[in-house]
Amino acid sequence: MDKRTIIGVIILAAILILMPYYQKLLTGETEEQLAQADTSGADTLGEADIDRTTAHPGEIYDSARAYTPELTVSADTVREETAIGVSEEAQGARDTIPEKLVYVRTKRYDIVLSSWGGDIISMVSREFLDLNGQPMEFCPSEVAGANLPLVAFEGDRFITTESLHFVTDSDSLLLTETDPTGAVTFAAMLPDGGIIQRRYHFRYEDYAFDHATLFGGEGEKAGIDESILWWRKGLEPSDPDIKGNISANYRIGYMIGGEYDDEKFGKDEKPQFSFDGTTDFVATHNKYFVVIIAPYDGVASGVRCDGVRYSAESFGDYKRQIPALGVGLVQPGGDAPVTRHDLIYIGPRDHEILKRYNRGFEKTVNLGWSWLAPLTKLFMWGFKILYSILGNYGVVIIIFSILIKLVLLPLSRKQMKSMQRMKELEPKLSELREKYKSDVKKLNEETMKLYQKEKINPLGGCLPLIPQMPVFFALFAMLRNSFALRGAPFILWITDLSQKDPYYVLPILMGVSMFIQQKISIRDPKQKMMVYFMPLLFLFLFRNMPSGLVLYWLCFNIFSLVQTLWVEFKSEKNEALTIPSDA
Repeated sequence: MDKRTIIGVIILAAILILMPYYQKLLTGETEEQLAQADTSGADTLGEADIDRTTAHPGEIYDSARAYTPELTVSADTVREETAIGVSEEAQGARDTIPEKLVYVRTKRYDIVLSSWGGDIISMVSREFLDLNGQPMEFCPSEVAGANLPLVAFEGDRFITTESLHFVTDSDSLLLTETDPTGAVTFAAMLPDGGIIQRRYHFRYEDYAFDHATLFGGEGEKAGIDESILWWRKGLEPSDPDIKGNISANYRIGYMIGGEYDDEKFGKDEKPQFSFDGTTDFVATHNKYFVVIIAPYDGVASGVRCDGVRYSAESFGDYKRQIPALGVGLVQPGGDAPVTRHDLIYIGPRDHEILKRYNRGFEKTVNLGWSWLAPLTKLFMWGFKILYSILGNYGVVIIIFSILIKLVLLPLSRKQMKSMQRMKELEPKLSELREKYKSDVKKLNEETMKLYQKEKINPLGGCLPLIPQMPVFFALFAMLRNSFALRGAPFILWITDLSQKDPYYVLPILMGVSMFIQQKISIRDPKQKMMVYFMPLLFLFLFRNMPSGLVLYWLCFNIFSLVQTLWVEFKSEKNEALTIPSDA
């Protein structure tokens, strides 16, 4: 070793020996205490403890912009004060130098960083539970390799942080409301004598953190052409319907020039994708959570996706392979010193939270067709207000169905009026059917003439269904993609309104209510088959839909049925009053 490296090792040893005492002096909590913290105890929020309306960080992106990384330190200073050299005799450092772990705690996460690669090796949620009821781990262990490596290219050569041993200035970092920000810095020497520094800056309330990288060195040794920051392992399934989650929601997304697009990969297709061009951010997501890498300022120069498929025993009976959709964001390089600064969001795929970053992150949430998205947003907003009052999303859906019924009341009245006129017209229609029973063409012509004469629209009973369709599709998009409805219970066996009814009780009740409604409403014998066909069709279509959506349709049917029976009752009463008495 040269003299400067020996001095650096001595200084590093002193820092590592004294750091636990310094940490204890500041916080009263040591590295071991943080490492052994019980994530299932009082500090951990269970799914039932989450405030679905207020669990959002305040002014997230503004606080992020207030931080400017100090990456102007010279390579000599880094080498002398914090770095350990990777000289020829120290090749394979990860195999010969013990791994050092740094423990970080925020309001949102318990995080473990490693000196091997300066990587994140664990990121456990302090709010959300996984499919097995355990605190959710965002760094899947089934996939080998680093979680957040950075790869730099110089001509035909490349450097990856995964192969480097770093030193750090921290043992642990505990953030609180009174001490809400902090950073952990890793540094290492490159084989050519240059320096690489990785700095993580965390905020207590935030789901996102800053990652800043410095390549420094003497002359042009540390110059690079470009670098790629990867999130390698994707995300594990977050929805009990694992098959549906993977087929519909496992995607990589990217925004280019303000336009968002995404890529989906078939079960036999290797998850690979590459795009070069100005990029606002890249993302990988499952149904409820998303990882986003975005340049802190400006735009990046490309997107990469390179994934694998793996089998995991932790998902019970699901035997198919799970895709790990790794994504990377490309940034241009230059001559030394080269810096890059990224904002990394790892957390809920929640439209309201993501919108606060003012970067277009909320576009990773599917709100349906573009013309439907405003209606979906309106419903999400209204549902959260009602939930803050009622405290149960099932009750909210029932109230919502009543409100929709009231909005459509004018159309419903027209429908009832049309039904009543059809009932009054039934004797004349029967006469026509008897008169032209051997001439179908003539029967149809005379029937239409009768409708025109009496000013009756035979399709009038279908009018309320037309404005119902946008409501239905918007509600479907919301129930399928709203993070607030994740695991939202209703009553008894309905423990998650975003999932299908496990016993098909609601779909059956919906089919029965629709059958009764059709039986009362349809008077034309030609439409008799519709009485049986439509309920069966809807039962089949709705059997695997979110129970919240089926609950809405069931309630709407019941309210429509009550209205129909009331109109029938009033009609019969009025008829009775108009009949002359025999007395």
